[in-house]
Amino acid sequence: MAITKTAIELKTPDFQYGGTAYVTTAEDASGINVTFEPAWQCATYVKFVLQRPNASEAWTDVAVKSGESWYDFLEYHPFNTRFNIARSNTTYRIRVEMYDVWNHADHIQTAYSNMFIH
Repeated sequence: MAITKTAIELKTPDFQYGGTAYVTTAEDASGINVTFEPAWQCATYVKFVLQRPNASEAWTDVAVKSGESWYDFLEYHPFNTRFNIARSNTTYRIRVEMYDVWNHADHIQTAYSNMFIH
């Protein structure tokens, strides 16, 4: 059984208050695990969007999972979730959107995983 774990960085030298998202897939599993690990002293609202291409090859949203994550002096709380989808040899990707934890309409950053077949 091959397991693939891919990192998606949402922080840069100019923006340290992000974090890292991880997408984990397995050959024999029916789901896709995603995790957001916040940077030190960071609190964010994170949205994971599972996407696949439609007939015209534009990306279409399949499912959305969202939650909060934070890392401070008292607690480390990553956001973990799972997309339960049947294996269909379909191409997918994960869009990661980061928002202000106090105002979920305040969009901060978006990043994308590589395409993968599940």
